[in-house]
Amino acid sequence: MKTISFVIGKKILSLSEFGAISSVLSFIVLIIDKYIFNDWEFIAMLTVLIALDTLLGFYVAFIERKVSSDKFAKLFTKIIVYMVMLICSHSATHVKANGNDIMILAWLDSVIYSGIVVREILSLFEKCAVIQPNLIPKWIVNRLKQYNETGIDAPTN
Repeated sequence: MKTISFVIGKKILSLSEFGAISSVLSFIVLIIDKYIFNDWEFIAMLTVLIALDTLLGFYVAFIERKVSSDKFAKLFTKIIVYMVMLICSHSATHVKANGNDIMILAWLDSVIYSGIVVREILSLFEKCAVIQPNLIPKWIVNRLKQYNETGIDAPTN
């Protein structure tokens, strides 16, 4: 009789061992998705923005001859703060009492997501302005700054 086995690293697991590990991991992912965070598309997009911001930051620092490990260390702080904001937002917008959704903070996800994206795009545009002044119209940067500072978008009329 043939048995199915899986190789993980240098260890060979039987089908039952692999199934047990898979079940535990599935349970952990389910808990994370339900209680901690579940918008992985946003995380992917945010990762791209943060990576671009970091690369442009290095480029600007190189141009200005101000390369420093202190600036790079702030990246980890930014990631931690964003994680906390996103987890809090997820928790606040997915609150249930007696099995019913509590909708009082349903707006929070959109506000937090918008604030983070605006902050990252503004940072990218500011770095672009150092690299090539006047490439991005000032009114766009000013509008992003206004939203970043007040949370209020300028009228579109």
